[in-house]
Amino acid sequence: MKVLLDECIDVKLRLTVAEYGHDVQTVGFAGYKGLKNGRLLDAAEGIFDVLITIDKNIAYQTSFRHRKISLLVIRTTSSDLDDILPHIAAAMEALVNIQPGEVVYVGLGSRS
Repeated sequence: MKVLLDECIDVKLRLTVAEYGHDVQTVGFAGYKGLKNGRLLDAAEGIFDVLITIDKNIAYQTSFRHRKISLLVIRTTSSDLDDILPHIAAAMEALVNIQPGEVVYVGLGSRS
């Protein structure tokens, strides 16, 4: 799966996600640094399968209904890598079944 890591996520997470067999790029490396949510998704769509973020607002600011790219939101207490890592196993499990245009939440307070 082609995964894009949002700017709000520590770039070191790229290596961890890649260990699960995914093709991973960061927003900065992909050349999308500074693009806001809707423009970021427009640029990434068709190139990436999923955007991983900790930004809970993207799903409320942008409709995913007809999008080809999906969104995986990791709910955590902060953007600190040490706070994100405990949720990686659940995030990688969610990637197995995520569908285009779907928004999936993992981590703190998630029902999935």
